[in-house]
Amino acid sequence: MLIACGMMLRIKIAIVCFGFLLMALGAISHAESETGNWCEQQWGPIAQPFDQGEKKNYDDLLKAWQQYEGKCKGTGVYEARLGQTYILLNRIDDAKKTLSAAKAGKSDYGNLIEHFLLNIEFREVVRRGAAKGDFNKLVSGYRQLIAKYPDWYVGYEQLGNIMMFLRQRDEAIKLSLDATRLSPMSWMGYRNLAIAYSWSGRYRESVDAANKVWGLRRTVTSDPEFMLAMAVSFSEVGEFDNAQSCLVVISASKPEMRSDPEYAKVVFHVKKKMTDAGVSSKK
Repeated sequence: MLIACGMMLRIKIAIVCFGFLLMALGAISHAESETGNWCEQQWGPIAQPFDQGEKKNYDDLLKAWQQYEGKCKGTGVYEARLGQTYILLNRIDDAKKTLSAAKAGKSDYGNLIEHFLLNIEFREVVRRGAAKGDFNKLVSGYRQLIAKYPDWYVGYEQLGNIMMFLRQRDEAIKLSLDATRLSPMSWMGYRNLAIAYSWSGRYRESVDAANKVWGLRRTVTSDPEFMLAMAVSFSEVGEFDNAQSCLVVISASKPEMRSDPEYAKVVFHVKKKMTDAGVSSKK
């Protein structure tokens, strides 16, 4: 099974996934005001090209969203998505100011606002060294979010992602299953399941979850942790071409991976499985 990554790789992966998580939130189902509902519908088409990796200049996203300030300011959703965009631009102080003010003002979009504030905390915890006490506070914050919004899948997948970072596999699987039960569109839930199942030696389940991820989120191919785990899972179920493809794709999109010890371990693992099976490499 996949050997646990070192702390530095885990931090790098957490930051990569942090960007994925921020862009992954589509339409939210709850009782919004008519104006707020209209504003949230405008966000989808604006954010989708960035969400799918087709556009990467978040200044353009900010400008596009600010065009709706006159109509949408004060709805809560405007402030939530503005804060989200500030985070993507690494304008953390602006994000905190915007989101904190919106949280104090109350709105039908409290789940989004609280989620983005927690995401800021996640980012800061990871970057300052991921102390146990800091993570306990963060986990507590997400459990409170889930308690307040028990039918909102995002809270479960986000807490599941934290459990993935902490290598608490069983808890990550449970939370990710909850996320996918609440929403079949929870690509992050399936992503976490694919990795956690691989770590747990449940390779066929890992591959099944990965197939659902690829159907929902094509940019997941730039996620190192996912692609390395899938290389292992594919090799374990005898799908060696797919295992090699995972390694080729991630090394092409992130060349720095070729010098990473964890990448080397997975390459060795795949080659050994192929040798044991009497299969020669085609890539």
